[in-house]
Amino acid sequence: MQYRFDEDPLFRQRRRLLTIFAGIVLALSLTGCNAPSQGNGRQGTADRKPDVPLSLEILPERSPVPGELVSFEVLASSTIALPDLEITVKLAGMTLVDGTLEARGPVRAGEVRSLRFTIRVPEQGHHVITVTAATDHLGARFATRRQYLIGEPAGNGGAGANAKPAPREVDGVIEYELP
Repeated sequence: MQYRFDEDPLFRQRRRLLTIFAGIVLALSLTGCNAPSQGNGRQGTADRKPDVPLSLEILPERSPVPGELVSFEVLASSTIALPDLEITVKLAGMTLVDGTLEARGPVRAGEVRSLRFTIRVPEQGHHVITVTAATDHLGARFATRRQYLIGEPAGNGGAGANAKPAPREVDGVIEYELP
């Protein structure tokens, strides 16, 4: 008596699973599905830039009030070790009262660097705090930027002498310079 594989229920189940798996692989390859980026700063697709290993946060101690002092803390971190991380803060239309606007030095993977400063919030107008973290790594320049907006831009109807500031953080802008 000869053994027939096509009559064996275990063989049919394995063949069915293999057929389903082959169909999934074929569908994924036809739709252009890519493996997820591991955040190493070197991967990406044609329609988006690679992930940057840097992240930034701008944290006010409280909501800014016109004419008063408010302190900010900038938190910068990296998913990889970097020999030289530069953090720079630019104040548009505001006065630095205390603290520093620059920091530089090495950072370990997962380490968080902080920078603290205090400003006087102007009585009126639209003002921007811009923070940039940049590094040279693997022959390329990586940078990420965040902005914190205080007040309303001119021409928005409510930006007058008595307008309260509307602080908000703007999503980061990521830049690359490759050799």
